[in-house]
Amino acid sequence: MCIALQASRSGARLLLAAIVLSLTSCGGGGGGGTTRYSIGGTVSGLAGTLVLQNNGGDNLTITSDGRFSFARLVSQGSAYSVTVLSAPADQTCSVANAAGIARSNVSNVAVTCTARLSYTLGGTISGLNAMGLTVTAGAGNVVAPVSGATTFTLPAGVAGNSVYDVGIASQPTGQTCVILNAHGAVNSSNVTDIDVRCLGNVTSPLRGTYQTVVVGATTANYSLTFFDDGVYLFGSVIDDATCGSSQGNGVEYGVYRYNAGTGVFEIRSAVIDTNGSCGLWSGGSQVNGTLSVAGTGSNTLLTLTTGSAVFQYLAADSTTGLLIGSWVDPYQRGYTTYADAGSTNVRTLSVWTQRSPAGHDNGYRAGIETSCGSTTTFAGGDLTMDPVSVLCTTPVPGIPPPVDTNGEAGLSSYGTEPIPFAVDVDTLTFSGIAYQRLTPP
Repeated sequence: MCIALQASRSGARLLLAAIVLSLTSCGGGGGGGTTRYSIGGTVSGLAGTLVLQNNGGDNLTITSDGRFSFARLVSQGSAYSVTVLSAPADQTCSVANAAGIARSNVSNVAVTCTARLSYTLGGTISGLNAMGLTVTAGAGNVVAPVSGATTFTLPAGVAGNSVYDVGIASQPTGQTCVILNAHGAVNSSNVTDIDVRCLGNVTSPLRGTYQTVVVGATTANYSLTFFDDGVYLFGSVIDDATCGSSQGNGVEYGVYRYNAGTGVFEIRSAVIDTNGSCGLWSGGSQVNGTLSVAGTGSNTLLTLTTGSAVFQYLAADSTTGLLIGSWVDPYQRGYTTYADAGSTNVRTLSVWTQRSPAGHDNGYRAGIETSCGSTTTFAGGDLTMDPVSVLCTTPVPGIPPPVDTNGEAGLSSYGTEPIPFAVDVDTLTFSGIAYQRLTPP
């Protein structure tokens, strides 16, 4: 409350003292009666630690979304200016309503954090001596290395804390390339260790997923997939100590060559080989020979005659419009077969060829998985896996599922959580990813 004072006859000094007292009591002299206001607002989108400043100081550390307020109050009529001192390494944080004059408590400063799109995906190339190779991480993020290139970088940046998935979209002329370290998580650095390897290869196409026909077998379960461009994937459950520490349980990923005119067949290389000394490859091809093809579609039978044995491969069962069949990932790096196990039960076999590289680990490694599950219907609904596999047994006696050597890459990672899926003719949408049915021509 301001009190009007009149000048007294005691002189100028008393008048001056009275004026000073009057101003102080009204709050205009900057003393104890000065009004002060808080400065704050909200933070959204934060994934990490954020440090804000007001007027170049009063550091405020924030670790989650929500409201914030600086510790120091600001005098009425004074300026405030909120800035970002530091943000999470993989985010950019911007400030709206950052500055002004404090005339009341400020609560509308808005800090918004978004992913920093500054990390690149790339790696090395070996053996490329032709044009036509394209490497992709999805639509719009494609690179076409020239003949002789030894490195590549995809053109579009990717967000921190995101998962990347890179594949070969097309092969160079007269060559077949495979890819390694193609799946992982972007942390706070560029990805530079994706590995593309190419070799000369002219092949007649083979296509489809096949299961080995082994009459009277009690200790083996095989699945073999061919792609038109010369890539093959082989998964085996053998449980044989003579195969090495893996007991023959694992996956191969490499290149085959086939001449439909002469029938000559060979395995050119295997850049992934986790099944020990057993399988199609063990430091070199173990099945070079002559291949004959009989039948079409799901009735296709492959007969491979080598110098020491005859192997037969029958196409996996497949039913258009239903889950039953073999489904491949978009980049030919893995596949899963679903077989009718009676009622609404399915028997599954998954082969995965990629691992997550050091520094970008996402829990994946190359391997094989066999298990069982049940569906709402084979046409769509939910698939619920059975971790102890009481719903069905493998078609080969002596090898009860599950077998799981591929870490988190298979269906077992879902536990018993129902997984929505839908089948549209020959496209399977499963956990948000589209897979295509693979059948022989």
